[in-house]
Amino acid sequence: MKKISIAILAISLLVIASCKKETKVSGGSWAFKGTTYDVKSGIPSSSDNTLVLVSSGSNTYNQLLFSFYTLPPADGSYTVVQGAPDTTGTQVGVSMTLTTGATYNGPTYLPVSSPSATVTVVNGRIKVSLPSTDMMNATDSTDVSALTATVNQTVDY
Repeated sequence: MKKISIAILAISLLVIASCKKETKVSGGSWAFKGTTYDVKSGIPSSSDNTLVLVSSGSNTYNQLLFSFYTLPPADGSYTVVQGAPDTTGTQVGVSMTLTTGATYNGPTYLPVSSPSATVTVVNGRIKVSLPSTDMMNATDSTDVSALTATVNQTVDY
């Protein structure tokens, strides 16, 4: 009986030690014009060095895009720019598209200020924290508002 108890205990410890602890990663959120957008998916692309964050819901499809010269392999600070980042690897291009309706048409917003975004990489996954950044509608320069974001990659690439 004592040998059976020891064997059961040993097997139990082996099973517990070999179990992988699953960590749920939240996609985070961003806020713009008084609305908070919860990230439904955060998809990195190594082919075009982007992190695309999607917040979709009833008749909406909203995107926040971070574009790097190369996807960050480690923690760092990146200057926010419009368009493609330069080759120094110290910039991040930011754009946002907010869409509504059946055709998903909506404005694209681009940064007009250049704060530093903080990037952390944990277990190979990218997290971007963006302080208040003024974003302007690409087709209406009078439509400007602040964007803040703390968003995470939700799938591996």
